Amino acid sequence: QPPQQTPSSEMGFICATASWLILLHDIGFALGLLFVAFHLFAVTHPSNRPLLVAMFGDGKAELSWVQKHMPKYLARRGLR
Repeated sequence: QPPQQTPSSEMGFICATASWLILLHDIGFALGLLFVAFHLFAVTHPSNRPLLVAMFGDGKAELSWVQKHMPKYLARRGLR
């Protein structure tokens, strides 16, 4: 009967290397979840509703809202 192999030895990693790779994978997964959660919060937050409507609507937002929330955007385009 052949000797039992662990998943890390089947892939050619020593256990210490496999442990580090699993840790890095878990950290990356957690950061990915945070990234998605923050973006969902930003999209669904009521103060950003005009942007959501503009993205999935006609692409336009009220000038008064843009002046209040995005003054640097207007200034870069010379539109105060």
